[in-house]
Parts: sequence; structure tokens; C-alpha cells
Amino acid sequence: MLTRKLLIIMDADELFGSDQYASRISNGHRILDTCSRDEMRLYDQHTFDKQAIRLPYQVWIENVIASIRQSTNDTLSTRLLALIKRTRKSLSLYNAKHAGPAELITEFFFDKIFFNVKEAHFSKQLMHHKIRSLLQQKKPLSLCLPLFSWKPISPVKNAGYLPDFAEIASLARCYKVAHILSEIYPHEVNFNIYADGSKYRRACFTPHYMVAGYQKGMHYWNQQLGTSHLVNIIDYESAVLNAIGQQKVEERTGMYRNRFRELTDKYTEHFDPYNIMDSIEHVRLIDSTGEQIAFTLLAILSIVYYKHETLALPLLKRDDTASQFYLFYLQSIAKDIRIITDSQIPPQVDGDYRTHFSDIMIDMRTQAWFAALKYVATSITDRRLEMWKKIDPDQVKLTIHGKAGEIKFITTNSACMTLTAQHTVGGIRKKEEHIKADFVYRIERESKGERPVMLDGMGGILPPDSPLMQMHALRQPICYLDQSVSVYELLHNYLDLD
Repeated sequence: MLTRKLLIIMDADELFGSDQYASRISNGHRILDTCSRDEMRLYDQHTFDKQAIRLPYQVWIENVIASIRQSTNDTLSTRLLALIKRTRKSLSLYNAKHAGPAELITEFFFDKIFFNVKEAHFSKQLMHHKIRSLLQQKKPLSLCLPLFSWKPISPVKNAGYLPDFAEIASLARCYKVAHILSEIYPHEVNFNIYADGSKYRRACFTPHYMVAGYQKGMHYWNQQLGTSHLVNIIDYESAVLNAIGQQKVEERTGMYRNRFRELTDKYTEHFDPYNIMDSIEHVRLIDSTGEQIAFTLLAILSIVYYKHETLALPLLKRDDTASQFYLFYLQSIAKDIRIITDSQIPPQVDGDYRTHFSDIMIDMRTQAWFAALKYVATSITDRRLEMWKKIDPDQVKLTIHGKAGEIKFITTNSACMTLTAQHTVGGIRKKEEHIKADFVYRIERESKGERPVMLDGMGGILPPDSPLMQMHALRQPICYLDQSVSVYELLHNYLDLD
């Protein structure tokens, strides 16, 4: 397990409790802690192929996607009735005689199935006032959620950069919220998901085609689920351009560059790639921005697209040795590189990875350091420009963190609420005879012997640039099946997403 020092440094609540400019990245420590456990294993290519279940893509669409579409609609009336009952019990809070749209919607935003709101961050009275104001002006009810940046090339987190079942299930969850609100609010309702991979990709060195491919996949599944009339996938940078114009975008770029230089000049002298934990300890003690950099660095270690010649393409192809080295790299974060001996390197790591492990790790840690500085510079710049208000001043801001003035939205489900789709692989498991969606790291799934589901049968039917054809070319599974779930159960049972 991780050292006590590492766990103390990575206490997200302590670091971000009062920091208005805190980064969106969270729970970066979880993957490091997971990788440090002795039982964690990745499949080699032979085992992966042996475990894989191959399914015609049309069977997936006609059964699994159809089941999701059904589940998003079947529970609507039940949830509305429960909401009405709950709201009637709280009418005195709103000084109301009956449960109208403003009261119902306010109570819905405090439904613990979907949201986890702290009254100190966003009170019911404040929400009620906002909804009443929108109603009086007959304005649309627009929910704004920054999500779905990209799936990083990280063999411990996922098996490819395209959306899989995790994103599909999260998208369906967003639709559930929009659908319920559309039944209550008498005017237009929009659930706007701002895919901000284009905002942060340069910080993490992620190639443009990966972010573009990920967004294209999100649009594809939005259409397949039949949710696009209420849920919109919007490129964040395009929204910024539309909101402020080209000249202001260029000024924003200049502000970001200045901020990055300031951070580099102030904090890089404290960074030692040999001993990253001591570096983090020094940086976080400087000031609140140093705390943000320290936490972001730990989180970003498993997100960066490492450009080292021995890693970038091999990791994309899920090369066994490169993947094992990547795992060893994360397991060794708490160690000083100078004291790592050859005997500590796993036998699966051989060749240049073994011979030159020190040089490669130093390069990776250095890339991660500058990625963290760029990420923080980007985040601080847009927060100080209050970019979200410029994009949509009337929005209801949802986030995965729920800081002051925001509504914390649970994008997965109550069992996996600290994780997001883009940093996991979607899976299907059985719990008390229910077939449920879950969101887990790839390494956890393969350590438990779960079976990857591969979609086939697209050749000659779908265009070469379609998301499913690209997924097939990458050998990326659409999901993993727990050992407790048979293929028959997957295809013929009601799928519970909550």
C-alpha cells in the first residue's frame, strides 16, 4: 500500500476544501493505491484474447442498448411520484401551498440518487430562487456539466481511447435527469455536456485525433441511445469561441502562457524527478497554488500521454512489456529512482525498459510535472475569467466535485460515485439477482478474471471511420463481464444503471 506520507499529501478534502481555483482532477491517489496492491495484474495479450467474448455489434445494439433505452424510461413515473411526495413534505421551506415546478425541481436537485449537494455550497433556497427566476422569464433550464474529456492511454485504467460502456451508462444517466426535468419544467430543457478534452489535451500531450475520436464516439452513442433531443455533447473550446470571439480567445491564450511561465519559474526549482514525493511535499507547503500543483501532479501521472519513444505507440497497441513497465512506473512513484535495484523490477519488464528504466522514468516524471503546471495554468486562467458565466450566464452548473455555487452530480452510480467513465472501463456485474452497470479500473477487472467483450461483424457494413470500426481496429473492448454474469443474462435481462 502507499506510504502514509503519500496518503496525507493526497487528501483531496483537505487540499481543496476552500480553494476556489482548485483543479477538476480528483482522486488521482486511488489509481496509485490500487496499483500498489500485490494482487493487481494485467492480462498479457494471450490471456486477453483467451478471455475475450466476441459479440456481433448488431446484437449489442439490439439488446444491450435497447435495454438501456428501456430502463431510462421505465422508472420515470415512479421517480416523479416519489418526487411529488417528497416535495409536499417540504412546502413550508418554500412558503408554498402546493408543489409547483420551482419546488419540484429544487427538491429534485437534492435527490441523493443523482446528486450529492452540500447546503453550504448550494442551498435549497438559492436553487428555488434561481428556478423561479427562470420560470418568470420563460428562459430555458440549461444544465451545464464539464465531463468526457478523453480516455487516457493508461493500461491500468482502460484498454483504448474511445468511449465504452462506462460512457454509455453515464450518458444514459444524464438523460434520466434531463427527462425528469423536461416533464416538470414548462419551457425548454437542455442538458449540455461540455467535453473539455480540447481544453486540457495540450497540457497532457494528448494527440488531437484521440480527443476528436472520443468526442465523435460520444455523439455516436448519444444518437444510438435516442437521447440527443435533450442531451447535447458540446466541444468546450468551440463554446468558448462562440461566447467571447477570436480576439478574446487569443488574449486568453496569452494569459494562460503568462500563468504557465509564472508557475514554472516559481515552482520548478523545487521539483526533483528522482524523488517526486519529496518534491510534492516541498511544493504543497509553499502556498495554496502549490497544493493544487502537488495534487494535480499525482492525479496526472496516469493521464499523461507519455511521448517517450519506447512508450507512446507500444502503449497504444497494448504491448505487454510496455504495459508492465507502465504499471511498475506507477508502483514506484513513492520511491527515489536512485535506490531502485534491478531485483525490484518485475521479470515481465525486460529489454530497454529494464536496462534504461531510470532514464525513462525520469523523462516520464518530468513530462508529468510540466503537464501538471500546464493543467493548473489552464484551470486557473478560465476560472479567473469566469468562463462558464460567459458561456451561459443562466446555467445550473453541475460538476463532479460540487464546490461552492455548484451542484455535485453523480455521473456513475452510488456504488462508484468517486469515479468517472473516462478513467475507467465499463462493466456489468450481478448483485442480488440484478444485472448492474459498474465503473472500475481495467487492472481491477483483469485481476478478478473478468472477460472483455469485443464487438465484431462491422466489416463491409459500417464506414471505416465509424467509432465501432475504430474500436475494432484498436482491439478495444466495449465492456467487461463479471464472472457471475453469462452472455445470455447480459442480452436478455433488464439492465440496472443505478
